[in-house]
Order: sequence, then C-alpha cells, then structure tokens
Amino acid sequence: MGSFLRRKKFLSTDLRVPVSFSLPCFYAFIPTFLERFKLTHEGLQVLSKHKAMISSVQERDPVSPVRGLTLGEPTTVWRNVNHPALPNRLRDLSWLVAHEVLSVRSVMHSRRLSLTATCPRPGCGAPESVRHLLWECSAARDQWATAGTLQFPYLPAGEVLTAQLVLYGVGLSPTTPKKDFTRIWLTLAAIKDAMWTSRNLLVGKHMQIPPVAVIRKAAATVSETVAAGGGP
Repeated sequence: MGSFLRRKKFLSTDLRVPVSFSLPCFYAFIPTFLERFKLTHEGLQVLSKHKAMISSVQERDPVSPVRGLTLGEPTTVWRNVNHPALPNRLRDLSWLVAHEVLSVRSVMHSRRLSLTATCPRPGCGAPESVRHLLWECSAARDQWATAGTLQFPYLPAGEVLTAQLVLYGVGLSPTTPKKDFTRIWLTLAAIKDAMWTSRNLLVGKHMQIPPVAVIRKAAATVSETVAAGGGP
C-alpha cells in the first residue's frame, strides 16, 4: 500500500531507509481492489484509513431494500442493525432478521439443509419464516403478550407494537426521543434473542420454555447490556 501511495505522491520517499518501488506478486490484489471499488482517485485521508475506505464504498451503493417497507425506511433499518447500544450478538441477530436469513426451517429447507419447512411448535403447522418465528406464531404472540410494561417500562404496548417495529425498528412516531428509542430497540432485540434461544432449545433438546422464562432471559440481557454500558 505504501508503494501505491508513493506513486500517487501522497507519501514522500525517504532514501535513508530501504524502499520498495514495485509491489511483490502477493500484493498484486491491492491495485485490483482499488480499481474494483473506484478508489484510485481518492485522497490520502481515504486511502490511509480502512474505515474511510469502507465508508467511501458504502456511500456509493444503493440501500438494500427491505420487504414491506416504504422507500426511505430501509436506511433506518440498516442504521438500527448497527445501533451503538446493541452488543455484537444482538447486532448479528438484527442483521440476519433484516436480511431474512436467520436459520429458521423455511430458510434451511430452501437450501436443502432441512427436511421440512414447518414450524417446530406443536400444533402450529405453518412454514417457519423469520417473520413467523418472531411475530406471527402463536408462541411468539404469547411471548409478546407476556412482555408487558411491568418488565419493560419503555416497551410500547397495544397497537403501537407492530411487526415493522419488532423486526426492523421502524414505525414509531418521528417525535420519539432518541434516548427512548435506544431503550425500546435494545429491549426488542433482547426479546427476539430470547425467543430465538427458546426456539433452538425446542428443536435441539426438545425443551419447552414457557413465555415468562423467555421474557426473564430478555430482561436479564437488557440489564447486563445497560450495566456494561452498551455497545459491542
């Protein structure tokens, strides 16, 4: 990379130390990478910082669409996925949910990794999609009904709690304070994580976890994250 920057006259050559003017063969990917992502004409501020390079590339790409959302909302979804209040585990889960690639049975069945696409909950029988797991299934509805304002004071109740808010973090009033949204989004992410853990215990170990235990686990996750100061 230093050789490339010197050729661009971004870095001066110091003849008092050894200098490589030609890239070894195993660094040949660097010019290819820079050309592929149209970075060859960027300045030193971008080319010398990997985060600046990533941001420069990301800003040029169109925002990935999210099913069922209006034109401007996907930008908010991807910002919520990487919300600074979420630890890495909840960020990963949010990313998988937004892409609808969480390893539920319908996803695994479409890739020939599961014999069935049916929800594992006894008596359900519907295809287990990400939306079904976290919102539409009767087990999911019981868990959301259990997650009241007593355990989570900042969680919206009643008709305010929608699938878009639960899955993607969109749909709240634009006047909602940023601090309140942070608490709501952390709570929703923790509940989804507990629901996913409960589902995996059912599939892997045939353990039926009652809704109240799922919500207690989510409350513990929120408390631990807040105590740790949030973030990864």
